[in-house]
Amino acid sequence: ISQVLVRSMKALPIAQAVQALTERSLRQLMLGIAFSGPSREAGVQELQRSLMWQSIDSWLSLGTWDSAGDTARLVANCAALEFGLTSEDMSTEAGIAFATLQQVPEAASTQPGDLQSLEQNIHEALHQVLQNHNKDAEISIMHPTPVCEISLAIPLLKVAVMVGSPEDFFRGPREAWADDSGIGWGRMAENELDHPALHGDFIFSQVDDMDGLDGREGGGSRFEVEPIETLETDSWSSSSSSSSSLGLSTWDSERSGSSGEWQRLPALRMRLLRQLGWKILEIPYFEWRSLLRSEEQSFLNRLLQ
Repeated sequence: ISQVLVRSMKALPIAQAVQALTERSLRQLMLGIAFSGPSREAGVQELQRSLMWQSIDSWLSLGTWDSAGDTARLVANCAALEFGLTSEDMSTEAGIAFATLQQVPEAASTQPGDLQSLEQNIHEALHQVLQNHNKDAEISIMHPTPVCEISLAIPLLKVAVMVGSPEDFFRGPREAWADDSGIGWGRMAENELDHPALHGDFIFSQVDDMDGLDGREGGGSRFEVEPIETLETDSWSSSSSSSSSLGLSTWDSERSGSSGEWQRLPALRMRLLRQLGWKILEIPYFEWRSLLRSEEQSFLNRLLQ
């Protein structure tokens, strides 16, 4: 699988196919690279950088980026922080948009009542912890950063509290991450593991109209797959590795002890915030709900150590 992926990535720039992709396919390509993060292998990382540069330049030039919300900001900051792209690398129009997406937005006027109920509970307990241990530190609600707004932040300590709701984890309901409407950023990579591709998805954009792909029509599959024992293994690929076989960075490797696996978008937010120097306190809903009321403050205090 890893060989097929890398060969496909190499084929895109060679065939100059990136510029011909639809707006939705461009978004899926950029977000897929952002989810994976830079490869540990220089050759693959350079290939990722080239594809990110071509796709983000083409997409920003379309002028539709302002309707994409925070996800556009995540992709742009990933391109800048992790792949070293700058506005000078882009065309004029795309460069202006790229620089805009890296600016800190104006802070909105928010109150604790604007938070979700779980976040309100954590805000209350966190406030008590700070009152007891560090009265100079204050909690900022929906704190703006170039990457995203942090629901609960302690700017003095540069701490971001990431509260994980059910939809933020792989164990969450399908409705939390499947976008069958075609609106937004489309289906994520993990969706394809359990559900068929949608018409127009990047990975199926050239075969949407084919039949018999699964061997149920026409008496067998059209594709012959070489036995895995005969496939050559590149030096950077290892099936025994605990990380991705592509040598990609583990997106939740710097965990704070939580036992759940975050969905790609919240994991990307946390990874980029760490790049900006923020300490991330991960609080999954199932861990918080398992605490007694009397245990909440000591739990937060341990995370802040």
